[in-house]
Amino acid sequence: MDMVEFLDKFGVGNKEDRCEYIGKYFGENNTVYCIMKEHNILNGDIVKSYLRENSIEYTIKNTDTEELKLALKELNTLSIEYYNETLEINADFNEDKQEGKILFTKVF
Repeated sequence: MDMVEFLDKFGVGNKEDRCEYIGKYFGENNTVYCIMKEHNILNGDIVKSYLRENSIEYTIKNTDTEELKLALKELNTLSIEYYNETLEINADFNEDKQEGKILFTKVF
């Protein structure tokens, strides 16, 4: 049983609440994992890049582009608040490259 299955079984609310909870307490990597698992696109290629001290970008390619687009759209609806900072999420899909980009930026 992984973290997503555990939180499903023992309850943290709906899917959106669960991903926000994971983001707040376990960070960006686990937020991306949660969304990708829920959309069954874990088999895609993922590249993580540190852009600045407070920004991380994920580039995701997957053969199921429609499901990837849904996952990215869902990420844009999340609002993750830390104790004294906010995690801004900007996710979009590049049609030309057939890849998704997720940018996490911590705002102090």
